[in-house]
Amino acid sequence: MSSLTNFDIYRVTEVTCLIIFIFLLKLPDTKKLTNTLVVFIALSLLTLFISPEQYRYHCAFAFILTLSLYLFALQSSTTLWPVISVAIPVLIYTQAVIIITIMVGVASLIHKGVFIVDALNYVANIRYLNHMQVATMPLLFALLTTCHHSYKKYLYLLIGLNFIVAVFSGARGAMLAFCLTIALFALIDKKNSIRIAILLLVIYFLNIFTAPDNGEYLTRTTSSGRLELWLGAFESLSFKNIFVGITPGLFDSSKSGLQLNHPHNSILQLTYSYGFTLAVCAVCAYLYPVWKLRSEIKNKLKVNLLSAILLSSGLLSLFSGVFINPLSQLYLASIWGALLYQSQNQNQPLTTLKIELQFGIVKTLFALVLAITCWLSFDMMRQNATGIMRPGLWLDLTIT
Repeated sequence: MSSLTNFDIYRVTEVTCLIIFIFLLKLPDTKKLTNTLVVFIALSLLTLFISPEQYRYHCAFAFILTLSLYLFALQSSTTLWPVISVAIPVLIYTQAVIIITIMVGVASLIHKGVFIVDALNYVANIRYLNHMQVATMPLLFALLTTCHHSYKKYLYLLIGLNFIVAVFSGARGAMLAFCLTIALFALIDKKNSIRIAILLLVIYFLNIFTAPDNGEYLTRTTSSGRLELWLGAFESLSFKNIFVGITPGLFDSSKSGLQLNHPHNSILQLTYSYGFTLAVCAVCAYLYPVWKLRSEIKNKLKVNLLSAILLSSGLLSLFSGVFINPLSQLYLASIWGALLYQSQNQNQPLTTLKIELQFGIVKTLFALVLAITCWLSFDMMRQNATGIMRPGLWLDLTIT
């Protein structure tokens, strides 16, 4: 086996975290294992059965990974420690990269006379950083409401630095997501939300007047190939894809004349992988806790915060491929579970020693399958990386 790329290491890290959480998983309340989950497993196995043989291991890994993320979300819905253990490191990591990126940009401005936003030494793709900005920004907003007055100026500075990185990197989708986050935050704290909106506008116009291209990249009106990509993905779908997908975790963009790993649209990605029926089920499940707690979004900060993360990330995912990022998947699964936690009874059903033992065996076998399919999928990608079916779970198509 050749050495792994950075993005492969991210995937191994995600799988390792999921295996740890699976072993710590309590026996879930059977009421949570709804008919939707049964339908998902049945249709996913059917899709896996009809997938091309050379990609079978990768497709199996994509299916098991999705199921693992759901189990992780269930664990988050019974206790808040999973979301805390994921959210805090993600917040620290994201903001550390933002600060370093700004420092590098300032150094470039001093020595070369041009402010450059370049985070490629710290993240595989600037759009992944933009997504993590969107996903963690509500946490910074919430801190404005809860922290002491003397610390607010530092939070505003950090929020401003995030806006600078997003605006100067031309992240149009992130800008839309920021606007949605600000609008939701206004339901809780109108004064601070107005200040944040003004700060975003100032930085936006700063980009137009001071950027080397006078803001042309940020204000571009092209779709950056997305329309062609989406139309090509639609052409690949047929009537049978109402019920089954084409290949989980893989994507063929050849009909659009492009070579990309995913359709840059979460609903299209789910439809391509698992079929339209499961795509609808997944979207409904994703939005369910937000809908259930909709009346509390305007008066409970915690619900507002978690809802803003899910909705803004969901909006961005309609124009970007952020859901293929291992860090995004782990983070959003924990947030979804944490919001579900806010809406249900936390009392766990009593279980016997026999049931706990059986559940322990199931967890062990499931974790073993996840680890094996992950390892085999690396080998599959190395052998088939040059084909038109491109692995959507990695940024690079080769293992060097």
